[in-house]
Amino acid sequence: MMFGLLKCLPVFLLTSFALAQDRNLRTVKTAFENANITEAADITFDPTLLLEVAFPQASGDEVPVHAGIQLPRNQTAIPPVFGIQRLGSLHVPSGTFVVAMVDLDPPTPQDPTEAQIRHFLGGNFELGRVNPDGVELLSNSTPAISNFLQPTPPAGSDPHRYVFLLFQQPPGFNRQTEVNATTPIENFNISQFAQDVGLGDPLGGTFILSSLALLFTASLALFSSCQDTSLATVQTAFENVSIPEDANLNFDPTVLFEVIFPQASGSPVNVTAGVQLARNETAIPPLFGIQGSTSSSNDTFVVAMVDLDAPTPQDPTSAQIRHFLGGNFVAGQPDAGGLSLLSNSTAALSEYQQPTPPAGSDPHRYVFLLFNQSAAFNDQTEVNATTSIANFNISQFALDVGLGDPLGGTFILVGPDPTS
Repeated sequence: MMFGLLKCLPVFLLTSFALAQDRNLRTVKTAFENANITEAADITFDPTLLLEVAFPQASGDEVPVHAGIQLPRNQTAIPPVFGIQRLGSLHVPSGTFVVAMVDLDPPTPQDPTEAQIRHFLGGNFELGRVNPDGVELLSNSTPAISNFLQPTPPAGSDPHRYVFLLFQQPPGFNRQTEVNATTPIENFNISQFAQDVGLGDPLGGTFILSSLALLFTASLALFSSCQDTSLATVQTAFENVSIPEDANLNFDPTVLFEVIFPQASGSPVNVTAGVQLARNETAIPPLFGIQGSTSSSNDTFVVAMVDLDAPTPQDPTSAQIRHFLGGNFVAGQPDAGGLSLLSNSTAALSEYQQPTPPAGSDPHRYVFLLFNQSAAFNDQTEVNATTSIANFNISQFALDVGLGDPLGGTFILVGPDPTS
C-alpha cells in the first residue's frame, strides 16, 4: 500500500478525525492497560503523541477510531489513514515515522497460538499540514513492508484487539531485512522487531476491537428474512439459465446454500437464486451459510464462485473465471430457523474477486457452489494463488480432487457499471 495518494485528501480526512478522536494521553494509556495490551504485546507504552486512525468507507463518512472502540469487520475493509493530534504542549518530533498494526488474539483470545498477526507495517511516514483541530495527516510515498490486511477474526471468536503503534523511524530502518513482503505475517513480535531495528518504545498508539459477531447477528436475521427456501426453486432457477449445462454439472441440491454481501454502510444484501445485483453491491467479500442439515457435524466444505460468461455471454472465451475457491469451511451452530454460518481459518486458494463484467456486456451469471471437502483437497496442486483464474473448469476440478457433485448452490446476475 502507498499512502502518497492521500496527500491530495487532507482536508476531507482530517475533518472526520475531529469528530471522534482520542483527546487525552492518559485515557489512551489506561485503555491499553485495561485491555492488557502492554503485557500481551510486551511493550512499554508511555505515549507522548496521540496517534489518530480513521477508516474510510465506500460511501458515507470515515469511521474515526478511539482507543477500544468496537467496529464490525465491514467498517474496516478500506485501508486506514493516520494522523498525529497536536494538543497543548505535546512535542511532535521531526523526521519520519513507522506505523504498525498487529492482531494480538488469533485465532481466538483464549488460544492466541498465531499471535501476533502483522496487519500492516510501513515506514517513511511524514507529517503533513495541521488543521484547525490540531490533527496532522501522516503520508508516505513508498510501498509498505506489509500491506494492510483487513481484520478477519473467525466466526464464533470473541473480539480481537487490533493495535496500531507509531514509532520514530531510525536511520537504518530502510535497510532492515527481518521483514519483507514474503515474510509470514503469523507469529510476528512487534516488540522484538522494534528492538532489532532500533525503533525504541512507541510514541503513540490506539486500538480497535473487531469481530464478526455483530455482522453475523445482522446477517442471520437477513438470511432468515430473505433467503432461498426451496431446493426445487433453486434447481429450477439453475436450469432456466442453463447453468448445469454450461458448467457441466450434475446439480441436484440437498442443502440450501445461502450467500450474503456485507455493505460498507447500510444493510447487507442477501442473495436469492437469480437475483440481479449492482456491481457496487458486491465489493466486499460475501458470507456463506447452510440452511438444513448435512451428513455430519464434523463435515468440512469447499466453496467456489465462477463466472460462466466472461468476457460476454455471447462469446465466453475466458470462461470460467474463478472468483473464489476456498476450503476447510465448517458450519457453526444452527439458529432457531436451522441456518448455520460457514467459517474457516485458512487462506483461500483463490481470494475473492469482485464481479467486473466489461462495458457493453449483458449481465453475467456468477455461480456459487458448495461441496463436501474431500480428503485429497488440502494436498491438491492443481490450483494455487498464482494459477490463472481464467478458463477454469469447476466440474473438472471437482472431478480431479474428488469433490463429487455440489451439495448446494445459488447465483447472481451482475452487469457492468452504468457509467462503464
